[in-house]
Amino acid sequence: MQTDNADIEGVIKRLSEILSILDDKGHPIAAIKIEEAINSLQQPLNTDETPGDA
Repeated sequence: MQTDNADIEGVIKRLSEILSILDDKGHPIAAIKIEEAINSLQQPLNTDETPGDA
């Protein structure tokens, strides 16, 4: 199954909305985890290699 950029952008947008809600409600640890997820999704995907390949 292939994921395109529109799917990823949609997920990032929704996570950003959730992040805003968590920030407003005072859940800093959850907010940090959501930020980490967003940052991870924004990294370019390297599908050519998997970790550990020599």
